[in-house]
Amino acid sequence: MQPLSVSWFHYNEGNSAVMLENEIAVTSIIQRL
Repeated sequence: MQPLSVSWFHYNEGNSAVMLENEIAVTSIIQRL
């Protein structure tokens, strides 16, 4: 189970980074309107 937990953690970390980038992109788009 340990390897699964580690890979899940890295998967979540990657998702957070993508979500953060999307949030920044959406914020900048809203500021331009």
